[in-house]
Amino acid sequence: MNKEAYLHALRENCDAMMAAAGRGLEPQVPGCPDWSVGGLMGHMLLVYANWNAHLRHWHDGEGLEKEDLEAYPGFLAWQEAGFPRESTPEPLLAWVEDVYRQLYEVLAAADPADEVWTWFPADQSAGFVQRRMALETAVHRWDAQEAHGAPDPVAPDLARDGIDEMLDIHLPMHREWIQPPESAGERYHFHRTEGEGEWLVVFGSDGVQVTREHAKGDVAIRGTASDLFLWLWGRIPAERLEVIGDAALVGRWFELVPAD
Repeated sequence: MNKEAYLHALRENCDAMMAAAGRGLEPQVPGCPDWSVGGLMGHMLLVYANWNAHLRHWHDGEGLEKEDLEAYPGFLAWQEAGFPRESTPEPLLAWVEDVYRQLYEVLAAADPADEVWTWFPADQSAGFVQRRMALETAVHRWDAQEAHGAPDPVAPDLARDGIDEMLDIHLPMHREWIQPPESAGERYHFHRTEGEGEWLVVFGSDGVQVTREHAKGDVAIRGTASDLFLWLWGRIPAERLEVIGDAALVGRWFELVPAD
């Protein structure tokens, strides 16, 4: 996917997320059970504001400062209290819209090759942020919609790209940040069922190898790109997928790839 595709996905999913949140901020978010929809939107305000700060500072790695949030009176106290449902700020959605608009303008103006600090050492570019924001917004759009009923699937091309991002970026970083249990050579084969896309993930003694091939694993996990992507992010149960082989390894995945 290119910059234009990521920006389109970001805009489309943010619009849908805001529409879902506009239906009510009170419901609990099943995928993030500590948050109401309001808390989810508070999280997104922080995410957008933080990346906007990094994009503005470009090379120095400085992130979000308290002063960046002074335009949103009471937000910091609410955030520090853990986004309590009963004290959700009334203008929250307007604040999120404002921060999103600022971020979108910076991302639209940026060349994907521009140097920007990111938490992934191998990719310090604006393109990383364009991709990350499109995918994070898609996941949390799904969360906001699920809190109000049946959510829409993630668009197939974006979901396939999200699987790539999870396996190439989040998998090694999560294992670096949070010490996982020792692996025993587990082999996972992921297979997209409605289009091209196969991944083999092997947890070896010398690290994790990810290849894109049709190969036998200890377990094969099959589903649409959207369902595979959402399962990898812990949003849907394995029962939504077809599992062939050692079913015990399905739950083992989240031990080998711990949440950050």
